Amino acid sequence: MQEETRAIMSGLVGDGALLLSTPFQSTLFVPPFSELNIFAWQMDGDTILFDTFARFSSFAARNEISLRIDKEQITQFLASDRMNTKQTVFSGLVEIEHGCSLTVLADDRGASLVEVNHLPDLLCERSLTPMSGSDAAEEIRALTLEAIQFKASHDTVGIATSGGFDSSLIALLYGRAFPEKALHLYHVYSSRVRGLNEIEYFNDVRQRLSSHVTWLDAETTRDVQLDFPNMAPGFRPHMVAGWYERNWKMYAAAKQDGVSVILNGDGGDQLMLCLDEMSLAREFHKEGTPLLRSVVNEAILKQSSVWQVTHNWLAGKSDDYMSKWIHFDADNIEKVKPFLKLKALFPRRIFRDADRYENLSVSRQHQVCTLNDAKYNSLAAALGVCERKPFLYWPLVRFCVLCPRQILLAGGRERGLFRSAFSDTLPRSIANRVGKSGDVDVVQLFDYATVKKRVLASHTLADYIELDAVSTIDPHNLTDEIAGFLMRCATVDAYLKTI
Repeated sequence: MQEETRAIMSGLVGDGALLLSTPFQSTLFVPPFSELNIFAWQMDGDTILFDTFARFSSFAARNEISLRIDKEQITQFLASDRMNTKQTVFSGLVEIEHGCSLTVLADDRGASLVEVNHLPDLLCERSLTPMSGSDAAEEIRALTLEAIQFKASHDTVGIATSGGFDSSLIALLYGRAFPEKALHLYHVYSSRVRGLNEIEYFNDVRQRLSSHVTWLDAETTRDVQLDFPNMAPGFRPHMVAGWYERNWKMYAAAKQDGVSVILNGDGGDQLMLCLDEMSLAREFHKEGTPLLRSVVNEAILKQSSVWQVTHNWLAGKSDDYMSKWIHFDADNIEKVKPFLKLKALFPRRIFRDADRYENLSVSRQHQVCTLNDAKYNSLAAALGVCERKPFLYWPLVRFCVLCPRQILLAGGRERGLFRSAFSDTLPRSIANRVGKSGDVDVVQLFDYATVKKRVLASHTLADYIELDAVSTIDPHNLTDEIAGFLMRCATVDAYLKTI
């Protein structure tokens, strides 16, 4: 059955799901990167499916079902937002993960989850047919435009823009594909952080479009005290929404404008280049790219020195970091473990089939895992807006994962294939820019002194955290890991109080 499942799902694309039934079983297939969030609930021997958490919540209320909180899932989230969170916060309610299937047997033996993770299988089936850079560029052009057309098939569309490569490309391709449609642009910038102030880049894009612009300053839309973090009801996203309060403002503005679909550039980084602590130089060099160019390019991307990149590569530090990341978020968990009561839960694998990734090269491991971990935030749906991500269009993902690295990154130039493919589409300022914009460090995001006081005073968190240990945290001298832990605590506290 597993081989047949892979064969069926490898051909599935789009945002739906497929339900197959025989006299002996019923199987629901959720394609990779589907934009459906499907929940399964077992009751009295039956498996009931819901396409939104709101429908499940209404069903539970009508049937007077007493829902039980799963403490392990909450503790897992407090430890790391990278952990495998296929379960919801409620015991017995499971979300069918993208790229997985749920089979219900007809003989009342219950339901069983069959995980089908395509990306490693696709790598194993990689074609050995030589590919030229020009052929790859032509294919990328066609697939990216197809993704825009597929994801933006509604009448009123908005685009979240930042002045960066990904969102700029989406906006301009949309304008080319739908020149007659009205377009709303929601531009996120920062009036305080220079690296986030990309209005000049954005202006080079919007002057080519007929559009309405809504400006969103991250410094005025961020809830710095996390007074009321906006979390999805199912407690499902791998990143809490409190981190992105500005997105909530964007969704609200889109709803007011009558926008039904928001497009954003999520997933673009993972398709076009790998951004983490892994070494790009090792794989580039193996595939014939000049080593010096690879090292210099990696240093620019990571805002590091050439000597540091070379040292990390020769010492194998990047490989070791990636190995720990692939199996469990070791560094993060070890630093926050003293603050958790249920310590025996860890370490726990990020991916249940992590062993299948071991034979992949470091940068391919990273690309596969970050793409596979690109969960869909269901916050927009709570306001009646559908958020869609063209760079996570399955045919495009499949091509980029299989594309040789020396072609995808054009001999060491980040986003090289996309730059060459869309040189006639993007303004020169964006097509030729090097690196990415800056961002606000985690320790600067919130007022952690206020957050810590609320965490210590919370009765709902007392079952999950060691209060004495948390009281020793210095909110003015935090590491990224501890700052993230306090943020997750405040978000969980706010969430638990709502249920």
